Amino acid sequence: MPEKTQTIDIFEFVMEKDIPSQYLEKPYIVEPAKEARKTYSLLREALKKSGKCGLAKFVLRSTEHLGILKVQENAILLIQIRFDQDFARPGRG
Repeated sequence: MPEKTQTIDIFEFVMEKDIPSQYLEKPYIVEPAKEARKTYSLLREALKKSGKCGLAKFVLRSTEHLGILKVQENAILLIQIRFDQDFARPGRG
């Protein structure tokens, strides 16, 4: 079981258009901890300026997930990515 953390680990930056929209699932608004506000602002501005999004890993409900971080207005959204096998499940896709 993955260890719960309060972090989101970015491992690559890509153009959002390079990620097929059918893989994007659940959006979450990311809010910084008090001590991370400056880092949050720097990341938000860098994503905005570059037009890229960050590919990231995060733990939610004891499960590790992949997602993208993208800017929307003055916030950073974390959008969970679903995998090909998720499309094969009944009630999906």
